[in-house]
Amino acid sequence: MNRSHTGLRRIVICLFALAGSAGSAGAARASLESDVQELINAASLGPTTTSIYVRDLSSEEELVEINADALMIPASNMKLVTTAVALDVLGPGFTYFTELRSVQAGDGPPALWIIGNGDPTFGAPDVLKAHGIEIDQLLGTWVEEVRETGRSEWASVMIDDRVFDDRFTHPNWPADQLSNHWCAGIAGLNFYSNCVEVIPQPADVRGAAPSVRLFPPAAFFETTNRATTGRTDSFWVSRDLDRDVLVFRGSVRHRRSVGVRVAVRDPAYYLGQHVRQALVEAGTVVGEVRRPDVGFDPENYEALHRVETALSVVLEQANRDSDNLASEGLFKAIGWQTTGQPGSWENGAAGVRLALRNRMGPRAAVFQVDDGSGMSRENRVTARLMVELLDSMWNAQDKREAYLTTLAVGGETGTLDDRMDDSPLNDVVIRAKSGYLNGVSALSGYLTIPGAAAGTTRTLAFSMLFNGFERPVTNSRLKEVQERVLATLATRIRREIASEVSAAPR
Repeated sequence: MNRSHTGLRRIVICLFALAGSAGSAGAARASLESDVQELINAASLGPTTTSIYVRDLSSEEELVEINADALMIPASNMKLVTTAVALDVLGPGFTYFTELRSVQAGDGPPALWIIGNGDPTFGAPDVLKAHGIEIDQLLGTWVEEVRETGRSEWASVMIDDRVFDDRFTHPNWPADQLSNHWCAGIAGLNFYSNCVEVIPQPADVRGAAPSVRLFPPAAFFETTNRATTGRTDSFWVSRDLDRDVLVFRGSVRHRRSVGVRVAVRDPAYYLGQHVRQALVEAGTVVGEVRRPDVGFDPENYEALHRVETALSVVLEQANRDSDNLASEGLFKAIGWQTTGQPGSWENGAAGVRLALRNRMGPRAAVFQVDDGSGMSRENRVTARLMVELLDSMWNAQDKREAYLTTLAVGGETGTLDDRMDDSPLNDVVIRAKSGYLNGVSALSGYLTIPGAAAGTTRTLAFSMLFNGFERPVTNSRLKEVQERVLATLATRIRREIASEVSAAPR
């Protein structure tokens, strides 16, 4: 009997100990959530709607849950969704390509065809710089390949961008910003981030027109110079939305090496005109730039040159550098790959929703998907679902590294290179995606707190979404709030790690 009673007592003690441990963990979580809520309250954010959710990926424990199921505009945090789905639908081994072909169709000189599958980074300045290539070298390679055919006359430059539809800009992007570089349209063929750089220089006499050059040089643009040399730098460019016409306005005071980036009207036509211009300047006779007839797909061709881009390059441009064009190139490729039809925002959205449901189950239906970059204000996510997506990518062993390496690192790379270097965060690793639109500020990603002992490192997935803020609240203030939240999390987890280490048997 005594043995039986002793055994029972041990079991009861064990159960009480477990209950005490659970209660302690719950209290710790409540305390952490309270600290974060107090921090938000102290920031005096006015009418701002705040949604925060944090999960420990080691234990799957919820650490902070503040309005976590509210539907929020994600701004560029939408890119986290697009890139995750791209890895699922296109696959890590997917390759974009842009190819120059010689096509013989009937009698007479052959045509030069440019065909691609939507590479948004073809000829992009950042990508060229990373590979030590100048834009004239890229075009020069194609000119040399054409020369080596021995032909001096070509019927036309055909631009085959039919892999995507012909609606280059999204209907829900701000109409008054469509000529700005962040609204550059996406096509099946793209070039130089689908922008032209307009670089003005002041004249020697005040009041005189400044000199203006385009880069890459583009003689096919029609330009009107209404700018003046003056006391201020207020130079700007207006672009005709239907024709390749640029009007220069405002005042130029100082010399500059960096100009104004203006989105072009028709990305594929822009590429075709640059190729034609380079060939004509090299002494080749070339017909006009045009698109192929609907349904015509020549079988008799010779591939002259092909440029390939790994999916990882486009993913990094989208997440690390928050490149809208890269994100939309992924989005339409998802639509094309899912449906077999030219990629569009409609079938891209359908493909994203289907892939999210396959990855996350029925709860993914809450996502409202409108574009790939987050420029549209019609996208909606919740902080909880963002973290669940991050959690699922963390646990996808075949895609985790491919996903993590696309993210900006706090204090080091991309859009976070000048953030999160304060002392509470200088020994942690933050891989995340920021986001901003008028009245919208967001930050979602991973916070890794290293432990001194093996197995004590902890990684949290977090999402912080702020909508509807108004002055005097600014995005800068909300960035500070985001970093204070991360510092609060890091400080608490450091204490827990230290407590676990000190309590461990020696």
